[in-house]
Amino acid sequence: MQSDPAAISSFSASAISCPPQRSQVAEVVLGSTAPKPTAKAKAKANEVLAMHAEGVGATEIAKRLSIGRASVYRILGEEKAV
Repeated sequence: MQSDPAAISSFSASAISCPPQRSQVAEVVLGSTAPKPTAKAKAKANEVLAMHAEGVGATEIAKRLSIGRASVYRILGEEKAV
């Protein structure tokens, strides 16, 4: 089966000239659209750090504290950045 080069180049050109999606525009205008830690997760930050220091894994910390695993990683990442 042979492809039509004209069809491929016209498809590529239209794909390139498409306007950015709304989320991409929002990210550029407003900055990162990444979710922020919940108040619940922020309140438990010291507990997250203490459990991590004891060798408890992120998934287990999240289960024990009833917060998202991503929040655990975010808290741990913020601690390393400081």
